Amino acid sequence: MFDLAGSVKDFRNAINRIDGLEFLSELLGDQSDPDDDFHMTEREAGRTDKRVTHSLYLVMSNTKAIDELLRLFTQWQADPSASFEHGLGKFKTAFQQLTAIRRWGAEDRIRETGLRERWEETLSMVGQSVSTVLVEVELWHRRDAAQRAAAEAHVEEVITSSAGRVLDRSQIGEIEYHALLAELPIQQVQSVLTNGASAIRLLTTDDVMFVSPFAPMSVAPGTLEPVAQTQLARSDRMKRPEFVGDS
Repeated sequence: MFDLAGSVKDFRNAINRIDGLEFLSELLGDQSDPDDDFHMTEREAGRTDKRVTHSLYLVMSNTKAIDELLRLFTQWQADPSASFEHGLGKFKTAFQQLTAIRRWGAEDRIRETGLRERWEETLSMVGQSVSTVLVEVELWHRRDAAQRAAAEAHVEEVITSSAGRVLDRSQIGEIEYHALLAELPIQQVQSVLTNGASAIRLLTTDDVMFVSPFAPMSVAPGTLEPVAQTQLARSDRMKRPEFVGDS
């Protein structure tokens, strides 16, 4: 995860010249007051007092590439004038737009999805009277079909190895959406609430972007016919399509 000091556009311009990095999602974060290191400027007025927008720019790549990126950023922070190995000097321009780089972690995957709150409510209301819960597992959408298939297979293996199962799946390339509807044992809920998000393997899996609670909603047609569909109710923040399946 990249924490930007400047604009997304400036970072794109810098990072697009670097081969091998595939950006998969973008989230806008909070603003902060300018300081001597990071501030907005105007062509005629120079430095301004405008607040600086911090944007969280998310990237998924292979582990080796991530490790190398973190190593270079740490090296640059220690000495911005230090020489990089041949061919890596272009990273300096990108690093000038950043305040921090860190890995996308288990807490990030549930922080704004409402999952923890829903699971707390579930346990307080029904306790041990339920044995499973339903979740939407949103994967990072890869441009390459083979990579998407491999990621989906890996996430499904993670789910099934924990006594869960995949009930449905959806891919919509036009909006870069790739998700699984899964059933997890209630023990997974208890582990997260007791020991934190990193307690279950699903929330530490690199191919996973978000895990959201599934809230079935009956959608009846404009007649007295029986309910024909079940849809996934998502939070307003997650502007994604809904799973639709036969009831």
